[in-house]
Amino acid sequence: MGRLHHLGQSLPLLATQAGLQCIVVDYGCPDHAGAWVEQNFPGVLVVRAGAVAHFNASKARNLGAPLAQTQWLCFLDADTLVGPAFATDVTQGLRARTFFLADPCPHEMCGMVVCRRDDFFAIGGYDELFTGWGAQDRDLYLRLQLSGCKQAGFPAGEIRMITHGDDERTRHHEIRERFLSLRINGMYLQMKTDLARLTGVAELDLVDRQELYARIRQRVLADPRAAARVDVTLPRRCDFTQPPDWRLARTISYCFEPLHSNAP
Repeated sequence: MGRLHHLGQSLPLLATQAGLQCIVVDYGCPDHAGAWVEQNFPGVLVVRAGAVAHFNASKARNLGAPLAQTQWLCFLDADTLVGPAFATDVTQGLRARTFFLADPCPHEMCGMVVCRRDDFFAIGGYDELFTGWGAQDRDLYLRLQLSGCKQAGFPAGEIRMITHGDDERTRHHEIRERFLSLRINGMYLQMKTDLARLTGVAELDLVDRQELYARIRQRVLADPRAAARVDVTLPRRCDFTQPPDWRLARTISYCFEPLHSNAP
């Protein structure tokens, strides 16, 4: 969405590599990236999100994944420039019940992942409740691990990222402040992961997640400069036989607070 100038540099490096099926998601791109791809790279599959107001990385990736005809999926952003041996480097070490991140993996490459198609869909893909910038990639990796997959690395020495600022990073997000968005998404990630570990499930029910995300978002945006406090009630079940007329209630309290008054 709005990254055609990046796609024009990154797609030629991918589309010419043997053995790769390339899928580009045009997520309401104002630059009509899908049309540009179809005109210049007819062998690349384009999927369109239709009319959307804001960019959602999780929804974009979930749109592209079902169209892949391969056993393995690799997710890359439009600002990722791969080397000529990328396909060989990635595929030579693949093994079952494992997902792969770039090695080395600077922060800019954290969203780049290779995983089996079956493992991806078994956990429901990306959590589309993550909006704005940050944490949706980490959430996917934690859920893959909770489902029994191991993390490994693939050689990334020849991969480069196109340098750009936060203005491009958040231009099509509802919340334009990068770290404000990260606070909402980060709290949601930590809380849902804690609850999943405590309840023994890889992912919480959608309705529960929607309510949780809405509460976190409301608390953070009510006063972005203040500490955000959210309490979560754990399931009523417990590990001991409760005495008559008594019930155990368990609550986890979370507080995201600034270390100093001018924190972003």
